[in-house]
Amino acid sequence: MKKVIIIIICLFAGFIAGCADEKDISLMPNHFDMIRFEELSDGDSEKETDSAEQNSIESLDGELLSHRLERLLENNQYVNFNFQKEENAICIYEGIIKFDLENVKFAVYKETAEKDIVFVNMLFIQKDSGEISTWEGEDLVQIGRWENSEFQLSDVSEGEMSSSLLYEDIAEDELLAKVMEVLKLDSAEDLKLIYDGTCSFLNKKYYVISSFDDFEDHIIRTQTYYVDTENGNIYQSGENSEFLRTELFYMGSVNE
Repeated sequence: MKKVIIIIICLFAGFIAGCADEKDISLMPNHFDMIRFEELSDGDSEKETDSAEQNSIESLDGELLSHRLERLLENNQYVNFNFQKEENAICIYEGIIKFDLENVKFAVYKETAEKDIVFVNMLFIQKDSGEISTWEGEDLVQIGRWENSEFQLSDVSEGEMSSSLLYEDIAEDELLAKVMEVLKLDSAEDLKLIYDGTCSFLNKKYYVISSFDDFEDHIIRTQTYYVDTENGNIYQSGENSEFLRTELFYMGSVNE
């Protein structure tokens, strides 16, 4: 009798244990579903993060940032920068500079209605916050915040991103003669010119020509002129006294 009771108790305990096991097993799919849901949620979050990073300051190259800033400046989106309708902004990426935090650095120039190219100011975008600052006297002041949705890559046309050098193959003698003709229209002075090669300025290529005084054993260069290899515009070089930046003042064109 005792053996029968013991057997019944063991069978009953086994049944209870089996039910518990079945209950645990029945919960497992829900547990896996929850894990899978969490993994999917994390994946969606990563996608959103990737999308945000693609539009962040760090993800955009200097040339693209420069073109976007030029559009914003020409539309007078920021105080301290005033552009008339016929004026063009030229924004040059100059790398990273650290104040308290890292900032992306740009030099801002303006092409005026008279075709002069003059320096305006420096512009800085803080990499973490997107705060945009510029110099106001000796103080760095905030003038806005970078918004990634302002412009897309398609806003920059291929014509703006690349250019053809229309005057790349012009002979030195012909170039000097054409520049002399333009300069004579501005001054009756009989100048002596010398070709000094080419240089890059504001992401464009220029021929460099100098006027000079000739002495018995040496020459002294007196003025530098730049000739745009794309459109043939001739400029006299000058310097911004506050920031010590080169500026160009339109004199004419080799087409004239």
